[in-house]
Amino acid sequence: MNRILTLAAVFLFATSTFGETKQRYLIATRGPAAIASQKIARTSESNVRAFANVDAYAADLTESEAATLKASGEVRYLAPVVERSIASDARPLMPVSGGSKYEKTQSVPYGIDKISARGVWTASRGAGNVNVVVADTGIDYNHPDLKDRYAGGYNVYKKNNDPMDDFGHGTHVAGTIAAIDNEIGVVGVAPQVRLWAVKVLNENGNGNDESIIAGMDWVISKKHELGGNWIVNLSLGSTLPSDVEREAFRRVIQEGIIVVAAAGNRGTGRLDVPAAYQEVLAITAINYDDTLADFSSHGPGTAFTAPGVAVLSTVPVGFGIAHDVESDSGRLYTALPLVGSSRGEITATAVNCGFGYPEQIPANVAGKIAIVMRSPTAAEFRFRDKVLNVIQAGAAAVIVIPNDGREDRFRWTLLGEEGDQDYPWPVVLSVDQSDAQAISVKAGSEMLTISNRTENYAIYNGTSMASPHVAGTAALVWSLAPKATAEQIRLAMKLTAFDIGAPGYDTVYGYGRVDALKAAQYVAPSEFGVPPPPPPPHNRRRPGQ
Repeated sequence: MNRILTLAAVFLFATSTFGETKQRYLIATRGPAAIASQKIARTSESNVRAFANVDAYAADLTESEAATLKASGEVRYLAPVVERSIASDARPLMPVSGGSKYEKTQSVPYGIDKISARGVWTASRGAGNVNVVVADTGIDYNHPDLKDRYAGGYNVYKKNNDPMDDFGHGTHVAGTIAAIDNEIGVVGVAPQVRLWAVKVLNENGNGNDESIIAGMDWVISKKHELGGNWIVNLSLGSTLPSDVEREAFRRVIQEGIIVVAAAGNRGTGRLDVPAAYQEVLAITAINYDDTLADFSSHGPGTAFTAPGVAVLSTVPVGFGIAHDVESDSGRLYTALPLVGSSRGEITATAVNCGFGYPEQIPANVAGKIAIVMRSPTAAEFRFRDKVLNVIQAGAAAVIVIPNDGREDRFRWTLLGEEGDQDYPWPVVLSVDQSDAQAISVKAGSEMLTISNRTENYAIYNGTSMASPHVAGTAALVWSLAPKATAEQIRLAMKLTAFDIGAPGYDTVYGYGRVDALKAAQYVAPSEFGVPPPPPPPHNRRRPGQ
């Protein structure tokens, strides 16, 4: 009977596809995909991709071809591919010229100390047979903070070993995990770990479940080839489920690979996939003060939380533009330049100038950074007008703060009249609503550096930025206990996380903010001169696990 059905499939593929539109499908097979997919490859132009470690393949099919396959007995199920994308506010990078603020100095991003990573470095910085894979838009493997950690990778689109980042997101994620401690740039959570890149998202930061499965397929094969302990970070996702993708991640977990994924940036009580899949560590994002970031998704299945707001990390060399406000205490505020703002960097004290009306501008604004508030009605008093008022009073730079939570700052502009494009505007940045009060309150009491510059580093927000903090933590911990299983490392992190939110496990922060030092002490107490931990309780698993 199966032979008759297979022959029927061949006949239909040869006769019924003329003029029909093809669509990309994932096909789950009853046997090895390489064998099942050969029939399609021989009988139609279907652009077949067979997976080595998952009983499935991808192909371009017409509706009639899909129906024939579904009835053939060789297919368990099939479905059109579904999209996946980055989980941060990163945007496609454009080439720029100029130097980097961090070419001669190094900054330790606040998240490193927030998760107590530096406390582990006296015992380990991630060296050994621990491998972290960044499944993302690729990595700039020539970046001075990453090139000595890069071990290799794969590009699922070109099907070759060149995962160069053409978007910027993956390089930022990689820096949080593994930027080396070299006295320039930044430093990552595990600065001596072996770093791999799998390019599963394209130049626009988008992909689909097929590209993710192809990346996971490569990781499994590479682990079979090299051995060792493996961790995968996926700072990406979507709300659209995929049964074949779910099976692929189940296979990855069965291989003893730790999978860490961003919870999503929709601000809802539902996790994106793949973060929502069983045994995947779903990571939400917190602010400096341990409160949930307003964009962070969460929900049943959340494992941990980690810093995901104003995270400084690497971006591809020659493609970054950074804009931020930094206090002399080291606090970085995320910022955006108004259209028309000049490039430059100004360090001075700040002065509150109300809405920027002449009568609200203090006499001592000369040479300082003017802080002006957005007007209640934008059309009533334009940005260009209030900025002109304060710079004519002598202000050296301007910070515009929102007066509400509207997220339209990308459209704020100084160019409202003819000639504005050629006017010598100073550096003019806008900050998040969440940072407005902190900046205003400290006006005059501390120095601020307002900067709009070319960079090899950038500040991003997102659960994409939180996830690599946890992947890096897993690498540090595993490097101290190389014989431990993936489940033992996950458990150590759960038992030692810093509990925030509701007491115990909750669906917003999971087990809490991941604590690299406590987890490392749990698996290797002798390295830190602490007593062995007590036996673990039996109630620390998240619901459904």
